[in-house]
Amino acid sequence: MPRAQEVAVDGRVLGFALTVSSLTGLLFALAPAWYSLPGHPGRALHGVFRTVSQSGAGRPLAQLLVVGQVALAVVLLTGGGLFVNSFWRLSQPDPGFASNNVLTFSIEWPYPEYPRPDLAFRLLRTRLLAIPGVEAASTGLQLPDRGLPMIDDVSPFVARERQPPPRGARRRTSVLFTQPGYFRAMGIPVAHGRDFSEEDLSGTVPVAIINASLARTHFPDGDAIGQRVVLESWRLFGESMLEVVGIAGDVQHRGLSRDAQPFVYLPRSAGSGGASFAESYMVVRTHRDPLTFAGAVRDAVASIDPDRPVYDLQTLEQRIGESLDRDRFSAFLLSGFSVFGVLLAGIGLYGGVSQITSQRTREIGIRIALGATTWAVWRLVLGQGMTLAGVGVLLGLGGASVLTRFVESLLFGVSPTDPLTLGAVVALLASVAAVACWIPARYATNVSPTVALRHE
Repeated sequence: MPRAQEVAVDGRVLGFALTVSSLTGLLFALAPAWYSLPGHPGRALHGVFRTVSQSGAGRPLAQLLVVGQVALAVVLLTGGGLFVNSFWRLSQPDPGFASNNVLTFSIEWPYPEYPRPDLAFRLLRTRLLAIPGVEAASTGLQLPDRGLPMIDDVSPFVARERQPPPRGARRRTSVLFTQPGYFRAMGIPVAHGRDFSEEDLSGTVPVAIINASLARTHFPDGDAIGQRVVLESWRLFGESMLEVVGIAGDVQHRGLSRDAQPFVYLPRSAGSGGASFAESYMVVRTHRDPLTFAGAVRDAVASIDPDRPVYDLQTLEQRIGESLDRDRFSAFLLSGFSVFGVLLAGIGLYGGVSQITSQRTREIGIRIALGATTWAVWRLVLGQGMTLAGVGVLLGLGGASVLTRFVESLLFGVSPTDPLTLGAVVALLASVAAVACWIPARYATNVSPTVALRHE
């Protein structure tokens, strides 16, 4: 959680919660207390109208409370279920890279100490590859969990050579400057062509690697290897003609909740404009737990510049986990509320049905005395409770269908009216309702006609 260290129990919030809880208890205790006062007309009349119909006097309020609790539980459960479903779907898709056994960190080679930061990154990569147990190492201006700038007026236009689209139909692409070994270090497959080589860093022959999305949109008629693309950006490097030497797999660079975008990888050399970026991330793929290489990585940096600090040292899996923290926390929070909502709904349904059943003790006794079977009594009590639960579920589904649309932008791969989630909510609450009604129903079937007729 961002700024988790600032989260604490706030005295004002705690005081407010205690005050509201106390006032709520006091308010709902006033009615029965007033009813119990000596001389209250309700008590005097209590013994006069001892008929079967008397048992329904307080029934509407109890039924209303039960229906309300179930409806609120449906809303909470639906919200929690949608976020849990969304988080599960978010953690399932293939991000396009292998995050296991990868150590990442950020480092800066500032001007004027390092007028050619691309050379400093090349030297550091060589030192990192010399560490026993390191499989691959490279640099990337940004990492997938941090996301790249949105495709806006900063990103360059991309077009196929000799096939410029109309000016209003031009497409933009994101660009990432990197060096040889980046795709192996990140576990990004290069489906066609090759990775960058040391010769590409000289900038003599401008080359590029594009992702599969860009290849599909700009080269739908065949292989893009050997073809040329034109990048046009007045803010980055003007206009460049680049030969495509590889096609890499799609990567969700802008977060796991975003679809892959057209992407161009460029070798980090002075000629490509990459030298102007003094700060960048390094990725190091290792044979075992990458955190055990933290000391060796720091030593490699110190061998070049003892005063150069290493920032943000952590594994790629940790970074991806942090990028999911908000979704994980939302799912956890709403799930917690949902559990309490279901618990309260179950207790409320049990209490309401028990009260209504106890009020109908004489009625049930008379039914049994007149020959009602145990199954008939079961059906009477269960039907009453399940009807209340059904009304609450219908009202709750209506409220949830309206309220969940306000969080639609926070969901991934699931709609606010996802039938699987709604079906699970209905099934869960139906099970809770059945259990909550079972105890009063069992009590009702054990009512003795003699005791019932002497009731009250």
